[in-house]
Amino acid sequence: MKKSSINPDLWERAESLAQRGYAVAWFTDELSNGEQVKLVKHPELSGCMAHGKTCDEALTELKDATIEYIYSMLED
Repeated sequence: MKKSSINPDLWERAESLAQRGYAVAWFTDELSNGEQVKLVKHPELSGCMAHGKTCDEALTELKDATIEYIYSMLED
């Protein structure tokens, strides 16, 4: 997401909403190159997911993805 196109008020609201206690589902997945990764998602936010080489990396990516997901929903 380009920073220049972000509405600061919506972004702040998305950050606030992302702090809620969403459930996290964990999976092991395989990329097309055969690499095993950890896949995490919020079941109540359909399509909001991320992956990483480790559980910590996947969770960090999910935090960012959650803000962007909620932001896009607020924008729509």
